[in-house]
Amino acid sequence: MYSSPWINLPVYLMVNNTANKFTIVGCDTYAFVSERWNNRNYQTGCIAVRDNEDDLVDGSCSGLGCCQTSIPKEKLPMVVDWAIGNGTCEGALKNMSSYACKSTNFKSYKPDNGYGYCCLCLESYQGNPYPPDGCPDIDECQDPNLNKCEKHCDNTVGGYNCRCPKGYHGDGKKG
Repeated sequence: MYSSPWINLPVYLMVNNTANKFTIVGCDTYAFVSERWNNRNYQTGCIAVRDNEDDLVDGSCSGLGCCQTSIPKEKLPMVVDWAIGNGTCEGALKNMSSYACKSTNFKSYKPDNGYGYCCLCLESYQGNPYPPDGCPDIDECQDPNLNKCEKHCDNTVGGYNCRCPKGYHGDGKKG
């Protein structure tokens, strides 16, 4: 019995173009994906070469012993996003009791396929925008990659402020 590996997505599910990656990890490894779809050939691949295990970095694909490339969004296993309903953000906002985005720190947007609406935590917030307290503030001062402060960082709700040490002047930011 033949079982097709393809799925047909309903209109409220969309392909997530940033989360779908073809990835290989290994020593002297190569892999390719080839598909004919819609009268077109699609081919992509990766080659990973490394000298020793120390070249691999946990949790990332740095290019040493790892290769990552985009895959087509039509007919391969994929991560999908989903939308709520088939109306618009503006229409859904008119009835807050049925509006799915419940967090106070969110924005809603129209998905690429035009059906329904999606919710996303605002910048400087993270989490799940659907429960009431689902998008808590990020403390940017705890991670130097999230702030541009030279010395002193003060976290604020929805952001942060930099300040100079006593006796110095300026905005307190790097560069």
